[in-house]
Amino acid sequence: PADSPTLIFQSLSTTEISTIILPPTAIDQNGPIISYEVRIYTSLFDIPINLTNITTDQTMYPVFVNISFNATGLEEFVFYNLTVRAYTSVGPGEFSSGILRRTEPTAPSDTPQNVTAIPLGPTSITVTFDPPPGIDQNGPITSYNISYTGELFDTDIQFAVVNITNPSYPAVTEVSSDLTGLQEYNNYNTGECIHI
Repeated sequence: PADSPTLIFQSLSTTEISTIILPPTAIDQNGPIISYEVRIYTSLFDIPINLTNITTDQTMYPVFVNISFNATGLEEFVFYNLTVRAYTSVGPGEFSSGILRRTEPTAPSDTPQNVTAIPLGPTSITVTFDPPPGIDQNGPITSYNISYTGELFDTDIQFAVVNITNPSYPAVTEVSSDLTGLQEYNNYNTGECIHI
C-alpha cells in the first residue's frame, strides 16, 4: 500500500488497550489488503514486545471495513506505543504514526517497607514506613490505611487513614502517621493497606 492504515484509540484497562484500525484510503491500497501487522512497544525500548498479524477478507477491494484490535496481556500503569501497517500480496506498506497510551493503575503488588513504630508518650506512637518498591506500586499511591489492634486491651481493629496530597509516581518519600488515644501499657500490632 502507498499509505499506512490509521490506528484509533478506543479504550483501555489495567492490562488492555483497545483500538480500531482504519484501512488506507481506497486510492492508496494498491490491491486487496490481505493482513495488518500491529507492533507494540513500551516507551522504554525500541524493540517491539508484541507483533500481531491480523488476516483480512481478501475478496473485498478496496477495503472499507474497520477492524477492532485489542492489545492484551499488558503491564499495569505502563506507557505503550502501538503502530500498524497493511500488507497486500506484494508486501507491506509503511507503519502508521504511533499512538501512545498508558494502561490504568491497579493496587500495589507489594507492601510498604521498613515499618517502624516509635512511642511518643503513654497513649500515642508514630508509625513510619517507606512506600512499596517503585516497580510494585502500579500507579500513584493516594492513601495508606494503617490498621492496628491492641494485644491486651482495645482488641477491636481500628484504622488510621493517611491521605497523600499531590501523589507522585513512583512514590519515594517516607510516610509517617501518629496514632493517638491508645490504651496505656498495651502492645499494638499494625498493618498497612494501600490505595491508588
